[in-house]
Amino acid sequence: MSSALIVPVNFKRLTAVKPRLHLFGHIHAQHGTTYSNGTTYSNGAIMSSDYTNLNTPNVIKL
Repeated sequence: MSSALIVPVNFKRLTAVKPRLHLFGHIHAQHGTTYSNGTTYSNGAIMSSDYTNLNTPNVIKL
């Protein structure tokens, strides 16, 4: 996943708030999780970019 795909205004706010989790979806090709500066980012888009396959669920241990 790339922070370049997070809307710049949202990214600026996220870096100020520093949440433990940031959950989102929609950019199908960027499905998955990543960890940066104390925040776990999880893109839970359930379909692949061409809507033919289901992505596996993201499992996050708290």
